[in-house]
Amino acid sequence: MKSALVSTAVASWADTARTQEAPVTLEGGGLVSLPRAADPQLFTDPVSLSFEDLTVTRAAASRGLLVRLTDAGGGAGTWQVQLAPQAATAGASIDIPGVITVSPGGEADVAVVARAAADAPQGENYGFVVLQRGDITRRIPYFFLVDRPALADAPVLALERQQSGDTREGADRVDAYRYPVRTVRQRARHGADGRGRCRDPVPDVHRSSGRERGRVRDHGDGRRAGRPVLSRRTR
Repeated sequence: MKSALVSTAVASWADTARTQEAPVTLEGGGLVSLPRAADPQLFTDPVSLSFEDLTVTRAAASRGLLVRLTDAGGGAGTWQVQLAPQAATAGASIDIPGVITVSPGGEADVAVVARAAADAPQGENYGFVVLQRGDITRRIPYFFLVDRPALADAPVLALERQQSGDTREGADRVDAYRYPVRTVRQRARHGADGRGRCRDPVPDVHRSSGRERGRVRDHGDGRRAGRPVLSRRTR
């Protein structure tokens, strides 16, 4: 059922004029269309593709995923496989086959490979892998991040039971923290719980030098902080 809902979803618009589709990071698969979902033609597994981070600090990187297409009734035949990127950074690419054939009542695997060159800049890449046969289209959202971790080569020190000090005098390696990209206020505006409220509020993560804003704290009872505690922005 999830596959039918996602692959047949239609565009969710980023503007009231309906001229620009919302990004995958906001709309997901799109706006559910029950009439289309009632006749999916194909089931896709998985229903979306997350290639996670492609780290290119020391070399080019790639990651491949398989999508299994299953005839859901009327889906047998040859499908064109196309890419509809919404965001693409230089040096990053997606490899897909040009066509795929599904036998009646059968299955077929589509290999999708995300690649990033060694000199690729950091950035998000997302959009849709589109399956088309005649005037019928089915979409599979994808996402990956070309990453150059600023702290990859930073020295790591174990926290003691009693920890004191801060990072104000340390080397300045970080100029941005992610994720989320949007603040709590912006997420609430989109109505994460359907009533204009955010279900999982998080600190307002903002640009900072890491040296001035980031803090690593010990709980004081033997439990060690699992990650830097980022200061909230006051308004």
